[in-house]
Amino acid sequence: MTIGPLSVATWPLAARLADVAAMTNVWQLLVVPEGRQAELAAEMVNELTALLDRAVAHFAVDTAMAMEDVVRSDLDAPLILTVSPDFSEVEWRTIDMARTRLERNGQTLLIMTAAAVGRLPSLAPNLWSWISDGVWTYAPEGGLGADERAQRLDSLRSHFRFDDAELMRRVASGELLIDADIGEWLVLIGQGNLLVKS
Repeated sequence: MTIGPLSVATWPLAARLADVAAMTNVWQLLVVPEGRQAELAAEMVNELTALLDRAVAHFAVDTAMAMEDVVRSDLDAPLILTVSPDFSEVEWRTIDMARTRLERNGQTLLIMTAAAVGRLPSLAPNLWSWISDGVWTYAPEGGLGADERAQRLDSLRSHFRFDDAELMRRVASGELLIDADIGEWLVLIGQGNLLVKS
C-alpha cells in the first residue's frame, strides 16, 4: 500500500508502476516542469523498462486522434504519453467522449505540465476519474525541500510503525521486502546503497 504525499522522483514512480503491472487499465499522471517533458519521459522509459524487463513505448501526442491511435496501437504494452501543453479544450473534450475506446490492459502514464493538468478535471472528467488517485508531481531524487522530506519520512515511519534504525536492520537481515515505499524511505535517509544489497 502506498501513502502520500505525491511528490516523487522517476525511480520510485517507476517502482510503483511496476508494482501494479498486473492490473489492467491503470492510468497515472506525472506533472513535470515546463521544458523537461521529453527528458523526464526518457528517464521514465529507462527506469520502467529496467524494472519490468520489457519494452515500454513512448509517444508525444498533440491531438485527440493521435492519442487514441497510439493508445489503441498496442493495448497490452506499458505506455508513456507526453501530452502537449497545447492540447486544446476541444481535444480534451473529444478524448473524454471517447474514453471507453482508450481502455487498455497495460498501464498508461501521462506526462504533462502543471498548467495543462489544471484544466483536465473540468475538460475530461471521465478520463480524470481513471487518473485522479494516481497524480504525481516530479521532484528530483534527494531534491525534496527539508520540510517536505521530513513530512514524508514522518508518514513512512507512522505507516510502518518503526524507525529508521529498525528499517535498516530489517532490510540488512532480509526480513523486509523492498517495495516502492521502503525503497523511497531508504533513499530519503541516505541508505540507497541497501537497495543494491537486497
